[in-house]
Amino acid sequence: MKNLGKIGMVLGVLVFAFALYVHFVVVPSSEIAASKLDTMQTLSMENGTPAFEQPGYAEVMAESEKKVDMGGYVFFGSMLPLLLCLIASVKKDKMGMVGLLLSLGAFFIGAGYGTHMFS
Repeated sequence: MKNLGKIGMVLGVLVFAFALYVHFVVVPSSEIAASKLDTMQTLSMENGTPAFEQPGYAEVMAESEKKVDMGGYVFFGSMLPLLLCLIASVKKDKMGMVGLLLSLGAFFIGAGYGTHMFS
């Protein structure tokens, strides 16, 4: 069970680090892109041309949706270390308990951005 706890903790640390990257880097840039997208749509309504015909629209749209995509990766990626560490923590392995907390934190960050659970 100690090996299971070690593997789960390493995976939990990696997923939690990715979740922090998503939370502190991807989400702010995605919010900026969403505001640019709103501006593009407002300008297209004033000009009478469709928003998707404006230059750079596809790139801004992809950047604004990156938050949901990356959040989904974190959400599903945190399930394996969560289960591994849950099994190890039942056997009173301290590394398994730490990994369980880290992967649980990553799970909720991924659920917050990758699903519509909290929207």
